[in-house]
Amino acid sequence: MNGSSSGAGAGGKEERIAWLTIEEAANLLRVKVSWLYERTRTNEVPHLKLGKYLRFDRDELLGWTRQFRRDGRGRRLPSVSSRDSERENALGDTVTAGRKAQRSVTASQRFQ
Repeated sequence: MNGSSSGAGAGGKEERIAWLTIEEAANLLRVKVSWLYERTRTNEVPHLKLGKYLRFDRDELLGWTRQFRRDGRGRRLPSVSSRDSERENALGDTVTAGRKAQRSVTASQRFQ
């Protein structure tokens, strides 16, 4: 495949995603692998599942962590890049509470 255009983006630039294994992602975040498995199971952390394999985009994972930054007084730092964090800044903890409520409703519906 030498000289072919597969994998090349617009303008001839090849985009490379730094895919991480679960161990590498856990090391990057400095958390236990079991903690990261639980967050992927509940879809709280961005990931890709290829059959039985989990992979993490390094840049996306680091971007996801930015929503948890605080200013030292318990307040979130303003974010300029993501639409979700703008919405969360506008709505505050209501979005988080809504997600938790939605999950609990979904869980309770399973057992009816």
